[in-house]
Amino acid sequence: MYLYIDTTHEITIGLLDKSFAWLGYEHFTSKKSSAILHYKIHKMLSANDLEIKDVAGIISSAGPGSYTGMRVSEGFKDIMNWQ
Repeated sequence: MYLYIDTTHEITIGLLDKSFAWLGYEHFTSKKSSAILHYKIHKMLSANDLEIKDVAGIISSAGPGSYTGMRVSEGFKDIMNWQ
């Protein structure tokens, strides 16, 4: 299972299975990605009876877009790598 995160402009998160088919997908128009990102990812994982340890990889957008927005998703990826 893979986690998709795009915070370059607005917020898009999703879960993909091992063949990259969507298990869940949400898009938010909020510009405050850091305020909702962790909560929404946790909610999406829980809805699919999954935990962070079940995530095999993270797919994120590297731009173009908001530098701060990109840093939010990169920071989240860094934290996940520590896990």
